[in-house]
Amino acid sequence: DRIDALRQNSRKLVRELGIIQLDKSLKGPTVEHCHAIIEIGQTPGITVSQLGELLLLSQSQASRLVQKLITSGVATVKEAVD
Repeated sequence: DRIDALRQNSRKLVRELGIIQLDKSLKGPTVEHCHAIIEIGQTPGITVSQLGELLLLSQSQASRLVQKLITSGVATVKEAVD
């Protein structure tokens, strides 16, 4: 649907312009957290690497972000099935 596509493109633009990095001094949930939650919700089973690619974060940044979401109870981890 057009609205979903617009929202997705808007989030991508925010990431690419670096706006997501502007709120690092804030306490509590950040724009980065919100984007991660949206992507996790839209892609069940997403890996940390995939999330990092979507959010334009390094592997270590994505891992730290996911760990914060897990610690706060917002996200859970499922072991991958090979």
